[in-house]
Amino acid sequence: MMNGNLVFMNRSKPYEVMLFHSREGYLKAVLGGEPMGRVKLVRCFPYSLPDRLISVRTADTGKELLLLPSLDQLEEESRIAAVMELEREYTIPRIERIVSIRKKGPEWIWAVETDYGPSTLHMSILHEGIHSLTDGRWIVTDDDGRRFELSNLDRMDKRSREQWEKIG
Repeated sequence: MMNGNLVFMNRSKPYEVMLFHSREGYLKAVLGGEPMGRVKLVRCFPYSLPDRLISVRTADTGKELLLLPSLDQLEEESRIAAVMELEREYTIPRIERIVSIRKKGPEWIWAVETDYGPSTLHMSILHEGIHSLTDGRWIVTDDDGRRFELSNLDRMDKRSREQWEKIG
């Protein structure tokens, strides 16, 4: 299957990996019948394909155990566990309104409203924290490493668009 410049191989049978949450809430894996203990999932690039290229790594050392081409190649129970874990790890608030963007001394301060409530972002180097994913969709990262999705500017209120245009 082709997706842009990436080629994905189709597998007819699911991978021999089982992902599940322990009673304590940790994600654990069994690979080829062998328990791997606690694991973490890491999305690989491109982020525009969030259910593809998922690295399964040991939780303690980060050593890669397996690279999953697609979550669809997991058994249903493992896929559900993986989706839950990725949602917990990669929750990115969406900016719904830009209240203000202003420069104060050496830093830029954004006041925004997100789908998780109001937030303030502090950025030392403005344009290094704004990364385009696709046309009209960006990831904005503040100095603390918090990430926010910014998209659909054309649907935002006039003030939000004016604030964005100040820095664009």
